[in-house]
Amino acid sequence: MFLKWIAKIIIAINANIKPGQISGGIACALLLSFIPVNLLWGILLLVIFFIKVNLSVVFIFLGIFALLTPLTTDLFNSIGYTLGYLPGIYDFLGFLNNIPVISLMGIDYTLTLGGLACGIVLFVPMYLLSNLLINLYRKQVRDRVAKTKLVKRLLLIPIIAKLVEAVRAAYDMYIKTM
Repeated sequence: MFLKWIAKIIIAINANIKPGQISGGIACALLLSFIPVNLLWGILLLVIFFIKVNLSVVFIFLGIFALLTPLTTDLFNSIGYTLGYLPGIYDFLGFLNNIPVISLMGIDYTLTLGGLACGIVLFVPMYLLSNLLINLYRKQVRDRVAKTKLVKRLLLIPIIAKLVEAVRAAYDMYIKTM
């Protein structure tokens, strides 16, 4: 299953899938990884299913970013605490906390508030950076890498050859669904 996701990412980066769909998936994964799993996280995940992003990229990068977010917990708590006690926001969070369903989202928790704020602030820069890197890779790196002796030797290793076969099979399936 994990190899199939990796294969789908490789296909997405190398195929004619719009870079914006891949970049959007990476940015959405960053936003989700900054928020603790609660009702707000679930609602955001549901919204992601309805926008045009590459879901394989979302889930792979969600796993990658989730490994890094424990390092930022103290920062998110500090930011959430600071934001939560600003006069206007404090009153607004109190108002939201009195609405039954919204109170279950946990927006008034410092970790959720800080993670949401950081995710919103970093969403556009992550989108633009990943879009730039994908375009640079496609224009300048992809063909050079495919022609190197290292790649040709790696293709002789059985597990790498199977991964390449899985990528090609997934690509063929993807093309058939288009």
